[in-house]
Amino acid sequence: MKSYAVALCALVPLALFAADEAGTPPKSAAEFAQHWGTARKLAVAVAEAMPPGQYAFRPDPGSMSFGEQISHVAQTNYSFCAGLKDSQPPDMPAATSKDALVKFLADSFDYCSAVITTLTD
Repeated sequence: MKSYAVALCALVPLALFAADEAGTPPKSAAEFAQHWGTARKLAVAVAEAMPPGQYAFRPDPGSMSFGEQISHVAQTNYSFCAGLKDSQPPDMPAATSKDALVKFLADSFDYCSAVITTLTD
């Protein structure tokens, strides 16, 4: 089970920086939007792959559970993208079940996608 938590912790931040295979950051808003779509697919796939009973898994007693990590990523997406449009983030659900957390995560990426498409180079 540690592999799921490690994958989420390692892959989502890397995807957020949205560098391509050569490590080159995006040069335009459109290119960033494309990378963001890839990050969404990856993050949601990781969240969907974790069995529901393992959403309480903690790699260490003092760390966030897998479900808390998913919620944290979603909250961060909303906050960051609300900042891009100079507004407050929307109200966030108190998601606790796997299905609710996967939806919360996917919705956060969709919210950001809508914001990113309004950006200019």
